[in-house]
Amino acid sequence: MLLPGTHRFKLAGGHPVLDFLNTMGGHRLTEPRENLVTPEDLVSWGLQSGWVDQERAHAMLVEIQLRPAEARAALVRVRAFREALFRVFLAVSEDTPPAPEPLDAFEREVRRAWTERRLVRTAEHAYRWVSAESARLDAVIPGLALAASDLLTGPERSRVRICEATAVDGCGWLFLDTSRNGTRRWCEMSTCGNKYKARRHYARVRAGRRTRAE
Repeated sequence: MLLPGTHRFKLAGGHPVLDFLNTMGGHRLTEPRENLVTPEDLVSWGLQSGWVDQERAHAMLVEIQLRPAEARAALVRVRAFREALFRVFLAVSEDTPPAPEPLDAFEREVRRAWTERRLVRTAEHAYRWVSAESARLDAVIPGLALAASDLLTGPERSRVRICEATAVDGCGWLFLDTSRNGTRRWCEMSTCGNKYKARRHYARVRAGRRTRAE
């Protein structure tokens, strides 16, 4: 679902955490473009990605209308968390240790998320951990922090990749490589992949012209 007047997000990450990190668009490492411009944009991303259900999205939109200043402040906190988390997973994609500051910020959010969890009994007489839900925009942080923790400490970590176009134009989008051979190269074939193919074709044409001229 797309809310009127909000951004249409591309969900190319293959994992909700990576899709969240990719809400910074443009050429992320050289000419970034913020796609979470308004509080409503964050709700729209939540709906499109499936991270937020319709009921919670409605409550968040009501909260935005009732307390717009608080909603804008919460969005600032969400974006700051996203950037710290991006630095952590950028390092993961490059197989290097993350810098202490973003790693500490990430760890603080994970610890906070765990302290807010409660153990409840289900209708099937089982038990599970649940996070307290809130209409506040920054209430998305605890769930994303825990999901990111699972990704960072689990076997899928080795499949976190950065788009190969980053070396050329600073794309900077991250994705989970679920291809059988682990050989996916682009965040999206329709964008970065096609641009690479076009550049390669142009280089071949120029090389052919140069050879004929000689």
